[in-house]
Amino acid sequence: MQQLKFGKIKNYKDDRGFGFIFSECKFIHHAIMGSKEVFFHIKQAKKFESTLKSATPQEDLCFWLTTETTRKGGAVKQMWIKLSDIPQDIREGNAEFIKQVAENIKIYEAAKAEKRAREAEERIQQEALRKVRDSELNALIVAARSQGFSTSGQLSAWIRANKLWTKYPTLTGDLTMHDGEVSWNFGAAIDPQYYRQVCQALGLHNAGSNARAGAFRSYASMER
Repeated sequence: MQQLKFGKIKNYKDDRGFGFIFSECKFIHHAIMGSKEVFFHIKQAKKFESTLKSATPQEDLCFWLTTETTRKGGAVKQMWIKLSDIPQDIREGNAEFIKQVAENIKIYEAAKAEKRAREAEERIQQEALRKVRDSELNALIVAARSQGFSTSGQLSAWIRANKLWTKYPTLTGDLTMHDGEVSWNFGAAIDPQYYRQVCQALGLHNAGSNARAGAFRSYASMER
């Protein structure tokens, strides 16, 4: 009986006419993994050439295959992209393996769908957050401009004195500062990603400190 295997294309060099498949393919932690690489030549994959050329690195392009041992090591003997194309005797002799792969594919595809849905939701939330932060940023610049500040320290003191973190919760938060080996927490700080933009818009300068910004956590995220 010819042992059937299932593998994911690792890479395909269409200009050189060969590629590699992860043989003994397994689905572990919702990802296709393999223990060995098996070489395949264009002569085995000729009828799949257009599919191989158009596939992107992100695609899970998998094949059923049988292997043989050559003087250079393991190589693909036959390969099929559809289960129905595999000769019946090979399918019947590998029925349990085919069932196992089918079950694992189902789990894997469900995990991929869940991941796509989660990523889409995260993109929506990030876009909503960006709009809120941009609105807070513009409002802060307008409000601070009327104060006539000349330094960033004055701006920070104004934010703290007036508890403006309640008005700009996604833009302000706790910031860890570092100066050499010394670190301290700086409350009511502006998100470092937008701090320079605010200073440029208001024409502010700092005190020339060597301190650098570290981790930042907005007040909005603390309330979740």
